[in-house]
Amino acid sequence: ADCSSTKTVQCGTQWSFDPPPTFTACCGSNITVTVLNTVTNGTACDLVILRTWEVIDCCSNKSTCTETVTVVDTTPPVVTCLTNFQVVALNSNCQLVIPPIRVRASDNCTPASQLVYSQSPPAFSIVSAHSQLVTVTVTDLCGNSNRCFVQIVGVDHTPPVVNCPTTMTVSNCLVPCVPVT
Repeated sequence: ADCSSTKTVQCGTQWSFDPPPTFTACCGSNITVTVLNTVTNGTACDLVILRTWEVIDCCSNKSTCTETVTVVDTTPPVVTCLTNFQVVALNSNCQLVIPPIRVRASDNCTPASQLVYSQSPPAFSIVSAHSQLVTVTVTDLCGNSNRCFVQIVGVDHTPPVVNCPTTMTVSNCLVPCVPVT
């Protein structure tokens, strides 16, 4: 029997095995094709599937062949920042504290709960400028990654603090003290 010996498919796409041809010169299409076994080896990022077929013609001649399918994941996650610009209040020392950035992410092979999120600069870090570009990177289990960016701008919302004495005594209200020149 003549099998398609190998093929590579992308994880998350539709594919099927390619059974051997079912026609011979002696028997025409009077052929039986049976799957003997299917063996899967590896992990989601390095998956190899072997299918062995048995072909029997009208004269009971038998032949086997094996098809090898390699499943790969080279597609990065899809990442969407919910906004590309965010205004936050500066802290009491007039410093910008980077907030946690929320994103939406999905992947063709890795479940959303297993995607790895990172943010640079990290959430809650203090930066010296009052504006900072933050990068959020999402990585799937196969090491493919994608990112989005958010510009964080700090605004001073803290009112000034004025310390006044509780009581004041004023004397000589009629003539102010003016230096003579």
